[in-house]
Amino acid sequence: GVPRWVTVLVLAPLPAALYAQGIGQGIGDSGSPIRVSPYFSVSETLTDNRDLRPQKRADAVTEASVGVRTGSSGGRVRGFLDYSLTGVVYANDMSASNVQNSLAASGTAEVIDRHGFIDVRASISQQLKSAFGAQSISSTPNNDNRSEQRTVSLTPYLIGQLGSIASYEARLNYSTTSMSGVSVGDSNSSSALLRLSSPSGPRLGWALTGNRQRSHSGGGRDTEDDRVDALVSYTPVPELMVGVTYGNESTDQTTTDTRSYTTYGAQLRWVPTDRSALQASFTHRFFGNAYLLSLSHRLAQGALALVSSRDLSTFNGQAGLAVGTLFDLFASNLPPGFDPVVLRDLLRARGLDPDAVLVARFATSSVTLSRLNSLVFSLSSVRTTYSMSVSQSNSEAIESLSSTAGTSFASTSEVRQRGLSFNVSHRLTPVSNLTAALSWSRTSDRAGALESTLKALIGNWTTTLGPNKQLSAGLRRQMFTGEGTASSYNENAIFATYRQQF
Repeated sequence: GVPRWVTVLVLAPLPAALYAQGIGQGIGDSGSPIRVSPYFSVSETLTDNRDLRPQKRADAVTEASVGVRTGSSGGRVRGFLDYSLTGVVYANDMSASNVQNSLAASGTAEVIDRHGFIDVRASISQQLKSAFGAQSISSTPNNDNRSEQRTVSLTPYLIGQLGSIASYEARLNYSTTSMSGVSVGDSNSSSALLRLSSPSGPRLGWALTGNRQRSHSGGGRDTEDDRVDALVSYTPVPELMVGVTYGNESTDQTTTDTRSYTTYGAQLRWVPTDRSALQASFTHRFFGNAYLLSLSHRLAQGALALVSSRDLSTFNGQAGLAVGTLFDLFASNLPPGFDPVVLRDLLRARGLDPDAVLVARFATSSVTLSRLNSLVFSLSSVRTTYSMSVSQSNSEAIESLSSTAGTSFASTSEVRQRGLSFNVSHRLTPVSNLTAALSWSRTSDRAGALESTLKALIGNWTTTLGPNKQLSAGLRRQMFTGEGTASSYNENAIFATYRQQF
């Protein structure tokens, strides 16, 4: 299984005492068979502002969900699937009732022994139509600024050795994204990659990579991007690798015709101990400099993770911070062998929704330049865990040829997001937990004419009633202030959820 300290690092931002309770043991065990588990849950929420508007309307909201989860971390098929169908009923206005889909799935099938694989990823989640519209930490209130987004990605690939000369990797990818009821955020893309690299072992290494990508957005714009890069690396010791890159990029992402640009950069990877890791890269491309700095360090009773990046985000249907849901936050950092199904269970065991929105990503139909800075810190004692996260993101529309009508970039060329959260979790008994989360986020344009701020406080109590049975109850308060396109509101709610898995 995954070492205990890795679990601490991966789950560092989790507002629950996972590490303190020794949950890291047993995660990621290999060789497990495919497991299928149906489940259902029912929730009741009493809110004083059903529609998130200045003029409040109270309501009782009932949510009933049926779902299935399956997963395997061993054999030729590895991955997970978690799907649920939820009916949302508003007692005072049946016309506002709706049905919501939720899907998180990722898998790899080994079709040719040790050489041929197929990766499949799919998701269905709630997404903001506009960064400047009404925002909420919960999907229970009725929000006109929210839509259901569906994403599917298929990637077949081959890996292997050309004798003792080189290693090879060949990949094809097709992905598509669509949003319910609107064309904003709809996109599809296809790409092909071929890489040849030196065998592992020698101190002096090399790699040649070619990548071709074709994209189409809901704004009606097709783009092409072709890249060829060469890497020369040096590994004086196993813990350290440095390298330089040089290449060429041909693209029409910012112009009506295809233009060629010279690219160059450098890379660094340093893992001095099993407690610390540093990764850094820099690349000069047609839009300027792209970079990535990732630092993680395990403390005696906690963990620290820092990420700073600047890069281009093509037509993937969304913009904003890379992390969207609670599950996204951890799944993006899962080490090999870590079972995502177990991760989703751990979140739910603490009364946390894996699909809860952490950062308000928003739909877009243009190429964006994204800058991200994120810091996560966690400290644990025997029964209590404290965690804090700070994030900052700037999304800039550098491509103006696609239609921006109805998008966040219709009135500004840059969307700025800031976020801060503080969480504390305390284990009351071996089967019950108490968690509290305080969050603050702000979205603004470059000039400051459009600005919104969301403040939220959530308290939650969770207990286990028996095998695969869970009860949770809590309260929330959220205050939203908007200038420009969104109206201010505040909401108070109490809720309770019963969940059973079979």
